[in-house]
Parts: sequence; structure tokens; C-alpha cells
Amino acid sequence: MRIYNQVEKSSTSNLRRMSDISMLPSPPSEPKLVNVTSTSVTLAWNKVQQKQGGSSFIGYTVELFSPDLQTGWTIAAQRVPSNVVTVCMNS
Repeated sequence: MRIYNQVEKSSTSNLRRMSDISMLPSPPSEPKLVNVTSTSVTLAWNKVQQKQGGSSFIGYTVELFSPDLQTGWTIAAQRVPSNVVTVCMNS
């Protein structure tokens, strides 16, 4: 599994320019397994560090890699507001 930040996009302008990378939140730490059952996995990680004047943090996206080579990475959870998530696995 992998986890990354989601930040709010500015809606004040139609112009598009590359974000100032120094203003983006730092990436979350590597996820740790908290609990595993036959139908779910609970993960935890360190929260991101907000930067003064930076992009608004709106949550984390959690992805899992499918053993099906046609599928690859799939989104398991989006806009997770905290640093802990339980992902239910399909049978």
C-alpha cells in the first residue's frame, strides 16, 4: 500500500501554474500495520507537517497494488482526514 497527501486546489484563478514545491505539505511516513483480519487491514502513519502559508491539507489517499497486472494501483480510500485508516478487502 502507499499513502499520499491531497491538497486543496486554488479556485481563485483560471490560470494554471506549477505549485511552489516548498509550500506543499511534506509526505506522510511509511505506513505501519496496526491490525490485520481476514477482511480488513488497519494502517497508521505519522501526520504531515503543515507549512505556514502552504496549501490547505484536505486528507490522505490510500492506494493498494492489485496482483492483477491489468489493474495495478487502485484507490482504497480518499480524503482520509486522520493518520489511521481501516481498508476493507473484497473477497
